[in-house]
Amino acid sequence: MAKFRIYFQNQHLKDVELTQDESPFRIGRRPENTLVLPDRTVSREHAMLQYDERRRCWVLHNLSQTNPVIIKDKSIHRPVVLFDGDEVWVGLYRLCFVEEKA
Repeated sequence: MAKFRIYFQNQHLKDVELTQDESPFRIGRRPENTLVLPDRTVSREHAMLQYDERRRCWVLHNLSQTNPVIIKDKSIHRPVVLFDGDEVWVGLYRLCFVEEKA
């Protein structure tokens, strides 16, 4: 099972479970996204998380042209495989990726 632990200004807001059924998992400010982050530092359609069946992993895509998606202090421009413990910054939100292998 995989999930995001969501923080805003170092305050834990909630945990969101990621299921393969919900792939692609869209992140942004618009209410149509799977995960809505209501802050002006977040693009309307900021990022997308997709489960890769063949490689059995979650892949993060940056959808924003103006606001970065940051992992390991670097802005991503290509799809990136997420690993347990990765911290993803979307605007002022910190999303901690947790993956528990069965």
